[in-house]
Amino acid sequence: MLLLFALGILLWTFYGLWTGSMPIIAANVITFVLILILLGMKVRHRDPFF
Repeated sequence: MLLLFALGILLWTFYGLWTGSMPIIAANVITFVLILILLGMKVRHRDPFF
């Protein structure tokens, strides 16, 4: 689910780059970085028996 959210944010970032809208680019880059941190934490602290 988190990967699909990341994909949507990445697509919005590309849209912001395409239109040149800095607020869209900035918000989505920040959100994407936070998603990457969450994904890293999920991988690092996952339960090996699940």
